[in-house]
Amino acid sequence: MKRKFITVILIVAAIVLTISSCKKDEDDSSDDTSGTNTPVAATFYFRATIDGIDINFEEGVADYASGVMSSGSTITGGYQEVQFGFLSPFMFDNNAGGFGIAKSFAKDNLTIDDIKSMFNVQSYPYGNSGDNKKDGAIIYYVDDDEVFWQSDFGTADQSGSHFEITEHIDDPNSMGVSLKITTAKFNCTLYNYSTGETKTLTNGVCRSRTVFN
Repeated sequence: MKRKFITVILIVAAIVLTISSCKKDEDDSSDDTSGTNTPVAATFYFRATIDGIDINFEEGVADYASGVMSSGSTITGGYQEVQFGFLSPFMFDNNAGGFGIAKSFAKDNLTIDDIKSMFNVQSYPYGNSGDNKKDGAIIYYVDDDEVFWQSDFGTADQSGSHFEITEHIDDPNSMGVSLKITTAKFNCTLYNYSTGETKTLTNGVCRSRTVFN
């Protein structure tokens, strides 16, 4: 898992550098005679209202980029894989958010087809990647103080919560790392691992690169 996380850092670095280069080229364009550039809707984003505060992370703004990450652990009779899509600043310091899908397999040598099978346009129950393994969706958020809040921390009670994937398409600009682009909509309760405190997340939507190749 450590090796995969290091790979994710390099992925985001490459994405951010590419975005910065593209933005510089756009800024130098002779076609722009107004002195300002017209904002373009972000391709990748994490948006939600968390405890009444609107959160909005967009790729290409303040060094944010969409990335992919995987983790997993051995379970009785097999392996639970968790695949994440997320928005994060380059240094992974704070103010990040994303979603994951956890799925159990009766083997630990997963193929790319196994990973692809985890994502479908449908609703999912909420899952758990901790001690009480459960297949389903996981939402996480990192606040201003670098505190992780996650849907499967604490009691992981998600009564009344909802998660669904509304879009799942090929990624034409994956740089050989992510195979898909996925949009998910959700609401849930987020938990602080250390204290058990909660935050209420509503109107959540995230569009990210997914399927770590």
